[in-house]
Amino acid sequence: MNAISDHIPIEWFFGVPFNDTSDPRSLVGELTQQVLGDRLIGLQMGNEPDLYWRNGIRGADYSPQAYHEDWGVFLNHYVSDREMRNLTQFIAPSVCCGSSIGWTPEQVFDTGFLDTYNDNLGWIAVQQYVTIRPFVIG
Repeated sequence: MNAISDHIPIEWFFGVPFNDTSDPRSLVGELTQQVLGDRLIGLQMGNEPDLYWRNGIRGADYSPQAYHEDWGVFLNHYVSDREMRNLTQFIAPSVCCGSSIGWTPEQVFDTGFLDTYNDNLGWIAVQQYVTIRPFVIG
């Protein structure tokens, strides 16, 4: 990634592991910051948590409040990692699908997420996928 940025003025977002609260693997974020330096503008922590139940990462009862709490567990590992250079560039909540199969951003925000983690959030992210409808002639 750094080699690409040597040729093209690109800055990076990087996703860090969020699947196991007992082993957050903050080393991934630490090394990403060391390697990319100022070219790293954000660490995404928890991509599409509203789909974790569908992907078998969490149970069917996984909720915005549970995500809020898990995010805090992971954040605490990063905060306690003395090699982390920037603790204000995290990206969240990165929900994707709205109330049809997932959560809305507001459902996460209603947990107090933004107030609780304001000092560590550099970016707010939401995924949205385009639905392509077939074009029918006739």
